[in-house]
Amino acid sequence: SEEALTLAVEGGLAVDAALFDAGIFAAFVERRGELLPADERELADRWLSIPRSVYKVASTEPGQLVTLSDVRNGHLVKVTDEWGSVNLEPGTLVCARVLPAGSTMRTFGGIEPLAVEDKKELIQLIESEDTEPGQLVEFLSRGLAGAPFR
Repeated sequence: SEEALTLAVEGGLAVDAALFDAGIFAAFVERRGELLPADERELADRWLSIPRSVYKVASTEPGQLVTLSDVRNGHLVKVTDEWGSVNLEPGTLVCARVLPAGSTMRTFGGIEPLAVEDKKELIQLIESEDTEPGQLVEFLSRGLAGAPFR
């Protein structure tokens, strides 16, 4: 729906897909990376190596942090995210790209809640080299149209 598309764009999902999945950020770093200070170039290269994943909310510290457990490898990460820390409950599945930002970890492109029944299909989309950025945006935007989360 148009409302779901608007929410996806405003939430950063479409921007994340364009920058990372469509390769716009990689092209920028390749063409202009030499103009960046060394620490920023290193950070940009690091960001390029971090994929989107599916996480289960392990715990929250309201107003501050959400601890996420990557469902594919079990790694825990504490993410500074005010919205997620007050709107997500432990056990909720989400899709996010978690990136370092200074001394904290942040989600770029937001945190997209995910219905349990969609987990396997989303993991397949994330892991497939044939997945187009628009497919990810469309898949993840379905939840914005009222799918049940948990």
